Amino acid sequence: MFEIRLAREADYPALAALLIEEQRFYHLPQPARQHLLRDLAALPDGVEALVCFDGADLVGAACFSAVYPGPGLTRGLFLKDLFVAERARGKGAGRLLMQQMATLAAERGCTFIDWTTQKDNEPARALHASLGARVRSENIAYRLQDQALLDAARGQGRETIPGSRSEAPEPVRGFRRRMASRVVRQGARLHSIGATRPLVATLFVTTLLSILFMAWPALDIAVAHAFYIHQYGFNGPAVELLQLIRHIGQYIEIAVLVGLLLPLLLKLLLPRTRMLVLKAREIFFAVGVFLIGPGLIVNGIFKDYWGRARPRDILQFGGQQHFSPAWFFSNQCDDNCSFVSGEGSTAFWIVVLVFLVPPRWRKATVLATTGFAATVSFTRIAMGGHFLSDVLLSWCFTLVVILMMKQFVLDGLPTSFDRAVENGIGRAGLALRRALGEVRRLVVKLSGFALRRHFPSL
Repeated sequence: MFEIRLAREADYPALAALLIEEQRFYHLPQPARQHLLRDLAALPDGVEALVCFDGADLVGAACFSAVYPGPGLTRGLFLKDLFVAERARGKGAGRLLMQQMATLAAERGCTFIDWTTQKDNEPARALHASLGARVRSENIAYRLQDQALLDAARGQGRETIPGSRSEAPEPVRGFRRRMASRVVRQGARLHSIGATRPLVATLFVTTLLSILFMAWPALDIAVAHAFYIHQYGFNGPAVELLQLIRHIGQYIEIAVLVGLLLPLLLKLLLPRTRMLVLKAREIFFAVGVFLIGPGLIVNGIFKDYWGRARPRDILQFGGQQHFSPAWFFSNQCDDNCSFVSGEGSTAFWIVVLVFLVPPRWRKATVLATTGFAATVSFTRIAMGGHFLSDVLLSWCFTLVVILMMKQFVLDGLPTSFDRAVENGIGRAGLALRRALGEVRRLVVKLSGFALRRHFPSL
């Protein structure tokens, strides 16, 4: 038999445990118990909770607040949240909480109760309909939060209404046309530099992106927020698909790395044959990019020393850490931090294949490798693992390493380097064969000695 009443201070420890279960149920970050107890002890005026007990066990709660709709209008209640523990579901606890809410509202002279629910929460919608509640299609729900809330507080919100037909004054339109023309000219110039001096162009783009994200850090928050679902956090309905894409991407990267090293291994095992498909310079170039870019620069330096917290760990998205812009040193993370993206860098490393395939395949390879890098990298943003700046700058760093290694290894080393490496591996393979032969003969000799010693009649 359930007992339902208003929550008291003595109920806060059990209520905190129920709220932690709710966070876990919706795949949301789980705050520390002491933080929940502190928040419950400091609830704002007008915020209350009904609690449902099964004996001495608190199994459900409904949090609500009073609504003042305006002069001359009747009062109401707004139900913020209703949750029933898994051990008590299917026994009518949710319905009893709603009935007690209605009783309480009537006793206080209220004439309505408002609440919201997710469109895809069919069980909840069925319960609400059975109680006689109706969907209010005449209203649109708005929310002002995170950076938009701070901007609005500082008076930095939009000055015009989206969709309005008001036009800017003529001086403003003229300024916009001049700026657009300048952007087009600079874009054409950058394209020319990119075609003739790609390393310079990449460094220029890296600088521009760095300035952009340092000047407008809210851009990182806005992009991360696009993938954040209030009830689920970053673990929304598509999280399993995102994890699958992530794992497939990792397997592809490992397969490419093994494929690049395979000619060296085959040459070592078959020293009298020619190296297959790839030249030594090409292998050193591709593997060198992997070791220096994703390995040393990204994972060895940036991720362990910059201290930037990941999106899912910052306060704006239910975490405990503070947001820090790109390039800013921080103490919000100890190791394997957000800046920059290691998986984004490794995914972009696949672009080295563009320089290894025949010329007629290069356009298709560019599309395939960059598409792969974008798909794998942006799953990390969607899962709250990285900010947009982490991904884009990791690509830039990796591309810089690719272009430098191309200049100094792929184009800089002579063709005699290929022959020298191939001959060296061939000699190492022959030496390995001889060593294995000596080991085999030694094993046979020792085995025969042991047999004669233990079985002298043989």
